[in-house]
Amino acid sequence: MLHAAQEKSDPYRMAILDMQMPGMDGETLGKLIKVTPVLKNTILIMLTSIGERGDAARLKEIGFAAYLTKPIKQSQLYDCLTLVTHRPASENAEKKPDLVTKHTIWTASARI
Repeated sequence: MLHAAQEKSDPYRMAILDMQMPGMDGETLGKLIKVTPVLKNTILIMLTSIGERGDAARLKEIGFAAYLTKPIKQSQLYDCLTLVTHRPASENAEKKPDLVTKHTIWTASARI
């Protein structure tokens, strides 16, 4: 679907993936998206119900913008989407932006 949308000049700006998907897990799909030149700018958000120690660091390294554990409230998902789509471009291309998590969302909403 991502390739078809790209070919129609209407690419997906964002993909929300689940860690446990049939056939291929979300982490593997995220890696494939990020190494594909025409898809690498797709914003990736990982949802999981089986979060484990080390997941966040690994997903950030792959290029995921957010990592959220389920269950998640609709308002938290909305705030996450807002945060990842309104990030300023990084001046240092080598430095990956911080991963948005439930804690990041809580901190951002507490400032308002």
